[in-house]
Amino acid sequence: MSVHPTPESLIWVKSSFSDGGANCVMVGRGSADVVGVRDSKAADLPAIMFSVTAWSQFLDVVKVEAADHELVASPQNKTELYDLDLSGLTWLSAAGSSPVDRVEIAQLPNGAIALRHPMVETTLRYTCTEWIAFGRGVRASEFDVSTAA
Repeated sequence: MSVHPTPESLIWVKSSFSDGGANCVMVGRGSADVVGVRDSKAADLPAIMFSVTAWSQFLDVVKVEAADHELVASPQNKTELYDLDLSGLTWLSAAGSSPVDRVEIAQLPNGAIALRHPMVETTLRYTCTEWIAFGRGVRASEFDVSTAA
């Protein structure tokens, strides 16, 4: 994983399918080597930086996922998601991805998702609504590596 560029040097975007509010998966673009991810509702957490190889492998998996899972009827509380104990979760990543450079996700209650890099301490958490908007953007090629640089 590259330490350059810094998150501050990236241009941060969200899916065009996001609800227009600040609740979204933010993707940092502007580098040929690195793609960043952050949570718009957890500004105190650092961004997670992934190599373009790891990011591309991850997007390939998201693009072929089954149709959107059902939206949760009641809004999810971000504080509660960040208070969840993540021990014992099953972390998934793209087949063949590097054990030290890959995007890992895990299912949380009510369709929420946790996202991490295996070599970074930070774990981001997204509500079902945020993740569905992100997934729609991925399937519309909004976050492809070719558009990230």
